[in-house]
Amino acid sequence: MRCRYPTLLIGTILLLSCGKSLDKQIQDQVRTTANAELDADAVEILSVRESGDQAIAEISVKTAVRMRKEGKHWVLDEVRLGDRRWEKVDRILEALEESRKAETLGQIDQIAHGIHKYVEVSGQVPQVMSYEELIDTLNPRYLPTVIRVDSWWKPFGYEPLGNAAYDLRSAGPDGKFHTDDDLVSK
Repeated sequence: MRCRYPTLLIGTILLLSCGKSLDKQIQDQVRTTANAELDADAVEILSVRESGDQAIAEISVKTAVRMRKEGKHWVLDEVRLGDRRWEKVDRILEALEESRKAETLGQIDQIAHGIHKYVEVSGQVPQVMSYEELIDTLNPRYLPTVIRVDSWWKPFGYEPLGNAAYDLRSAGPDGKFHTDDDLVSK
């Protein structure tokens, strides 16, 4: 009976230290991502949920922002990522948009590849009425992953143009189809 308590105590300590270790890893990574230099007390871990090989952390980040007055309104201009280290919000948003465009173009390429594999077998592009039907037709035989939305969390558009051609596109940053910022399969 005496042996159970030390084992239980050691197991509890290990579990608690694992939790603290994950909290510390999250805090350190948030503090230093993109070479940020936030103080340790600037990142507070509110909760962490682990599921398999992923974890979702709810955090609070304390930092400073610089505002710029445009007419009668204040506009967010810069965010502090460390001691005397400021980043323009416009630059952060531009980088985010470029990353979303690249990711979405990669998704379009994957879907187009699945369509081409489908054509090799059936002799024509999928004759479906919606993008959702397209994905259901392609997955899993011609497209191993289900891709439902682009990097702006909007569904893609698909339209067969006869038996040999199709229009596959993302509405892009503005979320509206058939505008200048659409990303289209080639």
